[in-house]
Amino acid sequence: MTGTVTASVMLRKLAAYQRQNGLAHALRELGKVERTLFTLDWMQDPELRRRSHVGLNKGEQQNALRRAVFFNRLGEIRDRSYENQRYRASGLNLVVAAIVLWNTVYLQRAIDYLRSHGVTPKSHDLVHLSPLGWEHINLTGDYHWADDTLGPDQVPAALHALQRVSRRGLACASFRFRVFSSIRRDLTMSLAAD
Repeated sequence: MTGTVTASVMLRKLAAYQRQNGLAHALRELGKVERTLFTLDWMQDPELRRRSHVGLNKGEQQNALRRAVFFNRLGEIRDRSYENQRYRASGLNLVVAAIVLWNTVYLQRAIDYLRSHGVTPKSHDLVHLSPLGWEHINLTGDYHWADDTLGPDQVPAALHALQRVSRRGLACASFRFRVFSSIRRDLTMSLAAD
């Protein structure tokens, strides 16, 4: 025995007591102090606020994608058995993961294409790309799930070709990318100033 215990076990034991003891009260007060310190840091640090908003926005994007995929039955799981509810939730997770994978592969191909044509996106701009878009995916249609699925060695041959762009179009795309980066940077700086 090492004399240590996990926080979850300790809190579960303390919550089980009928009468709250001094340790439970002290831990509650310590939690309040931690929340207060974080709130003060959050109010003083624009970078922390920006990172928090980025994380929240990514979570909201993922929730919006899940809602868009799960449009049938008004987004409600109406199965009575726990097992069927779990199957539906797992199916939703699988479809969302497939969309994210699909988008990630094509975003990487688009970035590689830009780089091969002399346009090098900045790494601080690439962190703002997200594979959570679904506007280009038909969510309402007939789906055929064939038994002859593709193996990992067949995937590159099965990908659709990227839209070919002329040199002029590539220059326009590069210009739009730089303008977008500049606008995003200015907006971030103005939000940080507030």
